[in-house]
Amino acid sequence: MSKTLHIVHPTFDVSTINNKSILLTVPKDILPNTEYHTSLGDMPAADILSVSKQFELINFIPDTFNSKDPIYYETVILLTYLQHSMKVNNFFIDQIETFIDNLNISSRPADATLWVFGCSHSHGVGLLPNELRYSDIISQELNMPLKSITKPGASTRWSLRHLINSNINPQDLVIWQLTTPDRISLSGKPPTELILSATKNPHLLEVYTDGQIYFDHMSLVNYGVQYLRAKGVRFVITSIQPNSKMSYSYKKEYAKYKEYCYSPNFNVDTGTDNLHFGKISHKNLALSILNHIEYTHG
Repeated sequence: MSKTLHIVHPTFDVSTINNKSILLTVPKDILPNTEYHTSLGDMPAADILSVSKQFELINFIPDTFNSKDPIYYETVILLTYLQHSMKVNNFFIDQIETFIDNLNISSRPADATLWVFGCSHSHGVGLLPNELRYSDIISQELNMPLKSITKPGASTRWSLRHLINSNINPQDLVIWQLTTPDRISLSGKPPTELILSATKNPHLLEVYTDGQIYFDHMSLVNYGVQYLRAKGVRFVITSIQPNSKMSYSYKKEYAKYKEYCYSPNFNVDTGTDNLHFGKISHKNLALSILNHIEYTHG
């Protein structure tokens, strides 16, 4: 039998289905037995990635999870990364692709590529056809082909879904544009993107309090940062500054990531719709991100 690491829910008693598997709670340099099991409740993601190199097979036990629990989503991110480098049983990419828009995220140029994920501000809404988005400017400056995975009205959860399923290689550069936290994805195939400030659904407004929005949004950011760091790819985070009483709280949390590019003075003009960035703002943001890439990644 191949040396196997089972990934389970932290409350599941593995002995009920396999009494030979040994629980892993700390990383070890030498694992002499054939079967082990662990979870994101027993070990941090970075430790699981480290010990996974000693195994020939990762075996996911999905029946132990509730797909609506946050730990399930976090485990999906972990397995998505692992399947790029090794065999993962019982984890099928088509289960995730039902939540992906019809964008080409699997094909890529052979050369190191610039990937940009975001909403309408990265999509270029408001620019004239001959005006360049910040991503186009960075692509030209770095002489890297561009893969722009953007959608007007998209939430941060939308961009993260597409990010973790894209064919990103370690030599690439990723720019992840966070959108305003009150944009959410409602369950469906594909999910519906919704702005809470525009909804009249009383149930949603009861569930998504300021505190819940804050927790959900920062959890997504943390998941994405962990994934990109584990993948070993260079990346920069930028954001639309949230206009709310919690703006400072968000900015303070973003600033904890060295990859976050804070450029409060880039937005100096608007586009044709008088709402989104204008061409000068796109140029200023491109320069800020280029400087941050040089400062952070050299």
